[in-house]
Amino acid sequence: MRGREAAGRALLALGLGLLLLRGHASLFSEWEEEGDEEEGGRANDPCSSDNVVIEGDIAISPEEFVHSSSDHTPLWNEESDRDTFDGKTFYNDTLDAAKKKKSGKRRPTRAVSSLPERLWPNATVPYTISEKFDSNLIRLIRQAMDHWEQHTCIRFTEHSGEKDYIHFATGKCGCCSFVGRRGNGRQKVSISPHCALFGVIVHELGHVIGFWHEHSRPDRDKYIKILKSNIRKEKHENFDRKSVYEIDSLGQEYDYYSIMHYPKQTFSMNGRDTIVPLQDGVTIGQRERLSQGDVIQARVLYNCPKSNCKQNITSHKGTIKTPLFPYNYPKRENCDWTVWAPPGHGIRLEFVEFQLEDSRNCSFDYLEIFHGTDDGEAKLQGRYCGHAVPTEVYSLGPFVQLHFQSDESVVGRGFKVNYTVYELDPFSFLESSGQMLHSGSGDDPMMMEKEKYLPSCGGVLTAREGNITSPGYPYSYYNDIQCAWIIKGSEGESISLTFHDINLDCDSEFNYVQVEELYVNITQYVSYLLNHSDNGSYADCNTTCSMVVGRYCKVMPHVIVTEVDQLLLTYSSNSNNIGSFTGFHASYTVDLDECVQNQSSCGQMCINMQPGFRCDCERGYALAENGRDCTPKEKQILTDPNSGSFTSPGYPNGYAEDMSCVWKISVPRHHRIRLKFIDLDVEPTVDCEYDYVAVHDGRHRGSPVIGQFCGPEPPRAITSTGRHLLIMFLTDKSKNGRGFRAEYTTILKHRGSRSQRSRYSEL
Repeated sequence: MRGREAAGRALLALGLGLLLLRGHASLFSEWEEEGDEEEGGRANDPCSSDNVVIEGDIAISPEEFVHSSSDHTPLWNEESDRDTFDGKTFYNDTLDAAKKKKSGKRRPTRAVSSLPERLWPNATVPYTISEKFDSNLIRLIRQAMDHWEQHTCIRFTEHSGEKDYIHFATGKCGCCSFVGRRGNGRQKVSISPHCALFGVIVHELGHVIGFWHEHSRPDRDKYIKILKSNIRKEKHENFDRKSVYEIDSLGQEYDYYSIMHYPKQTFSMNGRDTIVPLQDGVTIGQRERLSQGDVIQARVLYNCPKSNCKQNITSHKGTIKTPLFPYNYPKRENCDWTVWAPPGHGIRLEFVEFQLEDSRNCSFDYLEIFHGTDDGEAKLQGRYCGHAVPTEVYSLGPFVQLHFQSDESVVGRGFKVNYTVYELDPFSFLESSGQMLHSGSGDDPMMMEKEKYLPSCGGVLTAREGNITSPGYPYSYYNDIQCAWIIKGSEGESISLTFHDINLDCDSEFNYVQVEELYVNITQYVSYLLNHSDNGSYADCNTTCSMVVGRYCKVMPHVIVTEVDQLLLTYSSNSNNIGSFTGFHASYTVDLDECVQNQSSCGQMCINMQPGFRCDCERGYALAENGRDCTPKEKQILTDPNSGSFTSPGYPNGYAEDMSCVWKISVPRHHRIRLKFIDLDVEPTVDCEYDYVAVHDGRHRGSPVIGQFCGPEPPRAITSTGRHLLIMFLTDKSKNGRGFRAEYTTILKHRGSRSQRSRYSEL
């Protein structure tokens, strides 16, 4: 009973309406209009003028129009083949019916019990397609139906005797459809050549299942502004706001990105916007795909069952995704997937996409991965959040469990992970997964029991970016283990490693995370570690194998950027952790080192960045305008008698640090100088004390200072009192900007007038 009531409330969103896209009869010469002679006849043809009233781009019957618009002021307008009543257009004798109904009483608000008739039973829409449609159009229609089916529980099935069904054909109204199920047999959906596009057909199917336009919502004025002065007069009714009796938004937020929303310049008479979002940075009117709001609203409308995100999976290969992926996952979601493997097999998880709300210790939205043991226990491997894609996860136990949880606030796209069940190979971990043995054991792997392998503790990481956490993080780390991760780039690449958290017991020398630059073949080095490790110290290898960058237990280092393409991260813990220490969390990126590869073409100095690089100059030189070459820091004298221009070194790519530049402008006698900064982007400070441009009214540094400038805004034009100006540009060793570009012109100094001190003047 509760489900039927919910469906009734949802059906307040329905109305008997028609979406009519702009079109003219001349556009239909390619396809012949198809009549409707079956059950329901022309009453179920949205393009028929016998029983339909055109309300802008919505068509309803005269009776329904009167019920929904009885508060409108009558407006009469005679035309040759149509009349206007209440600002709406009526054809033929339908006008008399509307007038007659107008004088009567308004029908009571629709009862909830009568509304379920407008939903398609069992969320299933039977359909037929005109035989006159070519294969390309049929393919588009089926792709549009598949798009709805992929994200909702609504299904489109070929007609097999059902009384009510839709029929795709052509009509004079272009691309149009009734809103909801009519209930009188065959119901036509018009698709015509000029609008036969994937997004438009998806839009039309939205009307078929019961959607009005998003901009017609009763609460729309909180989210958009309608600019009626830009709308063609005859199209004003297209932008009417519906009442709560006509549209119920089912408690969903206004959706700027809905495929049911008008574009911003719809029916514009002057090329300007007719709809302006009140929220910055949003796009309206897209016709590419269903939005997340469309999907959620359709699921609510048809009482779709919640996403099945509690699954026991026994297949050997597949994909696990968060609910609604690739759309944002819902709030307050709680999911569990368990992947099972038969004896003698392992499980590999490979993340394709990952985007969860980021937070310290992943305390809000997160994914937890648990490894199953033979006695049925599930031990936490790690907790993940943020945008960095986790590395591959390997498990040697009988199952792996993924637990996803979201809170009530920020959401993201979620994740997509491929799982594979594979046959175990006792040697494969040495060269592929990189998993290490407990306590650095040097035993022959063939003689070791399976329990001595630590699943997902380490690996060879070849992705361009990723996260690394100690097993169990952010909870108490496991005792008495060692792990090693090798981050591998290609020749000439560098690796940037950032620690986000390190929480180890520093009282023991066996608790640490160590970073090394690796110089030898990975397979050789892993074999060496297995046979020569000494509690994490590999001094016997000297510098021929690696160079230690640092060892850490509590204090986090600055970002580590290597000069080699392989980095080794070693983690060790002893047996004394009683629960207060959580391990570590780090992320990495791999990027081409253009400086090492000599791909930068820098004139003097190349500084590797993540990503990219930048050029710099030695002291006494400044970066040239091309951003690569270096030029001496010399005084530049500008003596063109008419005009000229100059820029800071490196403009517009940015100026160098610790610069001191001087420009001196001199013009003929009886002339003055007008200086204008065309662009200025210099490190902003309160008194322009770090980086600045200073203008002196004279030829020397001791001349009066007209102004000292910094920040992003150019000053007003400056006029000298005499025929000299001195411009100085000084920078410090910290932040920088684009620099500046300035122009000057020479103006005649009027004789006989008193010379004024330098001043700003508007050009």
